[in-house]
Amino acid sequence: MDDTRANGSTRAALGATPLSWELSDVLPLTAQLSVLRQLREQDLLPAAADGLGLTLCGDFPPEPAPGPPLWDAPVLVRTCRRCQGPFRAELLRDQPMLPRALLQGAGCEYWPGARPLPHWSPRPAVLLGRLDCRAGLLRPELDRLPDALCLQLDGRLPDTAERTGRLFRRTFALRAVREIGSWSSSGGLRVTDYRTGVQPNGHIVTDGTPLRVAFIQYTSNQYNCRRPTPENGTCSAVGVHTQMPLFRFIQLELKLLEMAQQYNTTLEFVDTARLPPLRTSVRLPRSTLRAVGLLASGGADHTWPNSALQSAIYQLPVSMVDNRYLVPFSFVTVRRPARLDASQLLRLLSPGAWAALGVSTVLMAALLVVMHRLGSQGVRFSDALAMLLGQSVSLGAERLLARHRPLVGVWVAMSLILTTAFLSDLITALTVPRDYPPRTARDLVQQNYRLLADFGHMKTVYSHSPNPHVRKLASEMEIVSSPDEIPQALLGRRTAYTMALPAVWETVVGVMRRSNGSALFEDINMGAEAFGVTLFGSMWSKHHPLVERRFAFANRRLASGLTSGRRFEEQVRHFGLRARSDACARRQPACHSGRVVRPLSVASMHGPLLLCAVGLLLGLLTLLLELTAARLASRRQRVRQDPVQVGPLAPLRSASAGRGQPGSDGVPVVVP
Repeated sequence: MDDTRANGSTRAALGATPLSWELSDVLPLTAQLSVLRQLREQDLLPAAADGLGLTLCGDFPPEPAPGPPLWDAPVLVRTCRRCQGPFRAELLRDQPMLPRALLQGAGCEYWPGARPLPHWSPRPAVLLGRLDCRAGLLRPELDRLPDALCLQLDGRLPDTAERTGRLFRRTFALRAVREIGSWSSSGGLRVTDYRTGVQPNGHIVTDGTPLRVAFIQYTSNQYNCRRPTPENGTCSAVGVHTQMPLFRFIQLELKLLEMAQQYNTTLEFVDTARLPPLRTSVRLPRSTLRAVGLLASGGADHTWPNSALQSAIYQLPVSMVDNRYLVPFSFVTVRRPARLDASQLLRLLSPGAWAALGVSTVLMAALLVVMHRLGSQGVRFSDALAMLLGQSVSLGAERLLARHRPLVGVWVAMSLILTTAFLSDLITALTVPRDYPPRTARDLVQQNYRLLADFGHMKTVYSHSPNPHVRKLASEMEIVSSPDEIPQALLGRRTAYTMALPAVWETVVGVMRRSNGSALFEDINMGAEAFGVTLFGSMWSKHHPLVERRFAFANRRLASGLTSGRRFEEQVRHFGLRARSDACARRQPACHSGRVVRPLSVASMHGPLLLCAVGLLLGLLTLLLELTAARLASRRQRVRQDPVQVGPLAPLRSASAGRGQPGSDGVPVVVP
């Protein structure tokens, strides 16, 4: 039976209790509450006004009339005889009631259980009665208490009312059970050891307390766990596959290894890859649910590496320590060398400009076709065109055959337009297409980019974005299993890598090294639109004593600027210049990039060669048309020049014409 009272006298709340022979050996309730008060006065319990959670196990001797309250805060009273379950539930309560105290009376049946708590208790606990405190405080059920006190009462001395006892303690920092003082009914509480492992500045220094870390295996192999054997579920060591010392320092040394040195804890790594996930309705990655299940079962205290703290995680029985700032999710692309392909060739000029070019070419070709009929005027017109183009060779009939004039006319028309463009601001748009790097999700969709990620859960997150362009990119997102594939894809294909900013900088370094310095920091395009923001952090066992300390450490780290984006940017720029210098030392082609003119290759000349091919085909087409037109014109001219003859010699004259016979040079033949 449970009984709850608040803001009143505890002695009055209990009422009368039936007497038995065991009551003679039970310390009265008033005396036990007096011991709790002395513990608080000796700073062994927090001096707070939140109250006291009191579990009364068994029966207590009757009390006289109630006097003033012995506790100046609300008291929550729970009575029971078999208190294994009720006191365990009391230790797991999240209400700000402190401390949790179990007072043992006559007929009490309680012994700490062998099953550990699913998470740390948020409050200290006090056990008071005829218990074996040294053995009881080491039981698994009391293993996850930040502070546990136990007053072990001795038996009543013969012929005297004096009662004595010994006080034991076990804290998170000092895991061994220590006898820290004594108590007597006449002299009260006497404390000889106040050590808790907490320094005057609030810093915790343990005596080598084991800190069990749950290793989360993500899709990518950037973080690794070295197992002694494939069947072993523990990790002898963990590592980070990175090319940036700053990234390794933050992810491994600052967030994990330095923590062990700071608190003098012993790290024990547990691999969660083969563990069953936690059964819950919350939709999270299976790797995260495996780690949460290990935390809830008492098998770990902390997770590594850090993960995105989604809102659904806060519904699970864990505590989160975030980085104290929102991390944007954006993308990065690499500027590719300008190449003229078929699509870019059509975009060199607007549709109207292409129409004007075609019309002018046809008109110029038609004009040159009839130039040979204009005599001296045609020669002067050709000379004028030659002077306009700056040529020293005359384009007259003496130097240029009529069938070549349409081909020249095509290039005359194109030269006129391109020369005019050179005199304007259009030169940059007509020679090499301008580089318009994508800045938003809409630009990625319009320029046919494909998103690339190394965490499978990113596709699920982006598919629920309110931006339709982000959802379209998520539907075509490519997930890679190895970080080495990302630089190769960014350099060789039209892809964009998306991840949080520190991971993006890490990828940029890989791109620079893979390109042997041909891609510098200036060739990297960072997206200007954030696809989303999130908190990154680690999960801890709920109410772990180090959670508050880690929050304070995260605040100091943020104020120091160790994780600022500027430091990442400086190191990335340095790596790019070092890769360039290494390429120049080995005399690689990548040395000639950036501000130096790069050597031409067949791949970079694909566009210009295509442009020449199109011009050649256009010239051959006009030449073919000119030859066809000239042949048709010559036939008509011969038909007009042949006189109409009547007689048997008319066919003979026609057949002998043009072969050196009389009459072939226009001299008439006289027939007698």
